[in-house]
Amino acid sequence: MGEKRDFSKSVNAISNLFSLINCETMDCNILYIHECESCPQRIVTCEFCEFPLPAIDLPEHQTQ
Repeated sequence: MGEKRDFSKSVNAISNLFSLINCETMDCNILYIHECESCPQRIVTCEFCEFPLPAIDLPEHQTQ
């Protein structure tokens, strides 16, 4: 049988990572570059196992 888990910290962490961006005040080119190249939370694929994960977690994933 599964164990009970407290996801309140996870929900708070996710809420802090993602917030609405007012696109009208941000240059579309900057937003595009951020989403595609520099956002640490963008999803990338491990070149070894093809597992998708946030870019910020990739170095640790590849050393395991």
